[in-house]
Amino acid sequence: LAMLLFTAGSVLITVGVLIKLDYITSDVWLDRGIPFLVLGSIMFIPGAYHLYLAYYAYYKYPGYEFSMIPEWD
Repeated sequence: LAMLLFTAGSVLITVGVLIKLDYITSDVWLDRGIPFLVLGSIMFIPGAYHLYLAYYAYYKYPGYEFSMIPEWD
């Protein structure tokens, strides 16, 4: 789930930035950059955080364990 959130969030943030910088131009897309940025941020932040925890736990950095990642039953 973390990888999905991280990837989808990255894609949405990238699309939002491209829309706001007018690399993607269309009359329909002119006012739609902010929702892409907001939704992308909502997905990216928890995904990046959980991947960060998993990376540090996998490589056994002191103070990091897989038990720090919450389980959603």
